[in-house]
Amino acid sequence: MNSITIGNPTTWAQILAADATVENLNAYAIDGSSAWLVNPNTKQSWAQTPKTSTVGTNGFLLENNTVNGHRAFAATECQNVALFSTRWSNVVVLIAGAVSVLVDPYTQASLNQVRFVVDVLLDVTVRRPEAICIATTSF
Repeated sequence: MNSITIGNPTTWAQILAADATVENLNAYAIDGSSAWLVNPNTKQSWAQTPKTSTVGTNGFLLENNTVNGHRAFAATECQNVALFSTRWSNVVVLIAGAVSVLVDPYTQASLNQVRFVVDVLLDVTVRRPEAICIATTSF
């Protein structure tokens, strides 16, 4: 996996550097699975950060839930990192065994709620690590 640092505020050049990092390793693919995965604060910041100092002409880092043509998703699990991949289809999730579901109608019955507990044993691997770019952020 590749590593870069993205500062605060993030610049358009840093976004393009992440793209170039993956492209230079011939890991670029157009299978439709390219995307950024960032924390909600980063996504909000990028939606307000202009690409250049001329705000009205070039747009913002994040527009229409895309960054440089790649989809953008937010998850609170991404604390101080932004993950970029041109090929998320190379991330494989392996589920070992069966999924266990426990239905508990008693614990929160006074609130008129049913509690569900789901247990899954899984592993995650990446077929082409060079297709992933981990960007450390200061958000």
